[in-house]
Amino acid sequence: MKHPAEWRQIGIVAVYLGLLASMYLVPACRNVAFLGAACYSSFLNAVVIHNHLHQGIFKSRRLNLAWRVVLSFGALDPASASIPSHNLVHHRFDDDGQPDWAAPGGCVPQLFSRRAADRDGSLRSRSSPEPRVAAVPDASRAR
Repeated sequence: MKHPAEWRQIGIVAVYLGLLASMYLVPACRNVAFLGAACYSSFLNAVVIHNHLHQGIFKSRRLNLAWRVVLSFGALDPASASIPSHNLVHHRFDDDGQPDWAAPGGCVPQLFSRRAADRDGSLRSRSSPEPRVAAVPDASRAR
């Protein structure tokens, strides 16, 4: 574990998966209160996925990849599938000179890339002079 505070993220995911398991296995747990708690925990699981893709919580690359599988189970899709959409929506305009509203301290974050994955399996930033968004050809010019 890189930092002791990361146990909170593990706890959040454990509670979420526990809620899902209890609702599946125990009919008495299939009620509005459990559903509400599961929905809220699902949102927190998405936050943990987001944080983990930015910075893995373990020092070991294998543990980070295994944790990504656990997170994927809770999200019902591969956690790494959110990387392209996240980069397009959240990090697309990093070159406009304006502070990113979601960046800690209001700094302008750099783009992330699968090629920039470091040894622990997380994504690290790298500078980019231009947005890494593919240009869509203008259909009116096509013949």
